Amino acid sequence: MFYDFTLFDLQASKDMDAWIAAPKDQRGPMPKPNPKKRHESLTKAGSHSPFTVKLEDANRFEIVSFTIGPLTQIVDESGLTQYYEEKSRLAVTAEDYERLSTWAVNWR
Repeated sequence: MFYDFTLFDLQASKDMDAWIAAPKDQRGPMPKPNPKKRHESLTKAGSHSPFTVKLEDANRFEIVSFTIGPLTQIVDESGLTQYYEEKSRLAVTAEDYERLSTWAVNWR
């Protein structure tokens, strides 16, 4: 099973979602994130790494858990954090994959 774990700035995502949901005649200019605030927010969130991801079945029985981190920091041309990510894969049987229904992320 392949996974892509990405840590974005939640406020910037919410602003963009609200802009997209607004009627076109009421949108105004597309929201632009504040790079310094985004960097500060993501640096704080990234400090909680490593993250533990737990994959569970419908009865909340843990099928598999794995640790994510350290994360790769993606920066802009100014060296400010845009997001963190980890792309990898995990060995899961076909039977366990079919049982997956919920997931949770835990941090320290």
